Amino acid sequence: MCGVVSGSDIKKWLKTNTDKLDVIIKSSGDKHLDKIVLNFIEGLLQYRFKPRYEK
Repeated sequence: MCGVVSGSDIKKWLKTNTDKLDVIIKSSGDKHLDKIVLNFIEGLLQYRFKPRYEK
């Protein structure tokens, strides 16, 4: 990435060239089940959108 953008242009480059998707999931109250559901949805979204970079 160093050759693509300089330090001062990173914020601008990210806003122009990437997308952000926030997914809000209501808790069921069962922490174990919530973790399973969250992992499933994360895997499904990664499969569907095939992100190049992930945090």
